[in-house]
Amino acid sequence: MIVVADTSPINYLVRLKRVGVLPALYGQVVIPHGVLEELRDDRAPSIVRLWSAQLPEWINVVSASRIDATLSEYLGAGEREAISLAVEISANAVLMDDRPGRLAAEARGLAVSGTLSVLMRASKRGLLDFEAALVELKSLGFRVSGVVEDTVWRHRLAKVATTARGGSRRWRGGRCRRISGGGGRLPSCLRWP
Repeated sequence: MIVVADTSPINYLVRLKRVGVLPALYGQVVIPHGVLEELRDDRAPSIVRLWSAQLPEWINVVSASRIDATLSEYLGAGEREAISLAVEISANAVLMDDRPGRLAAEARGLAVSGTLSVLMRASKRGLLDFEAALVELKSLGFRVSGVVEDTVWRHRLAKVATTARGGSRRWRGGRCRRISGGGGRLPSCLRWP
């Protein structure tokens, strides 16, 4: 699986001290040079700068051969390069949090996952406690809309209730469904490839 990451998910996962879930979930992660520059910027948290100074082996830094000129100037440089690189290398997914960037990536046919979906997927694999990670993530200033947060908790509670009744849920095609059918569509920020 080829995954290209923007700055925000890496930034938050490093600050949460849970960046190690990325290789467990995706194997190799590709970041463009623009994202590496943002991670090393003087305004980045010191823990992020230190982490980016000695990148782990599972991070590959690659430059996009060209930046898609149709991408909005309102997107950050890292977002524009991440989307352009993902299209260029036919990535399976892009890790990105900011809504305008997510919409631009989806408009180009890319699967998009955000920090929340990474945490949910890691929780599903038993790599972390999602509820604790969400509380800590919000304490770092991560903004979660009320609709997204309600959806997260509703699906998490439904999963617990279903498991308690002996049923099970599966994530398939961006949908959380009981095996017997039903379920609702998750917002794009909560889906994973």
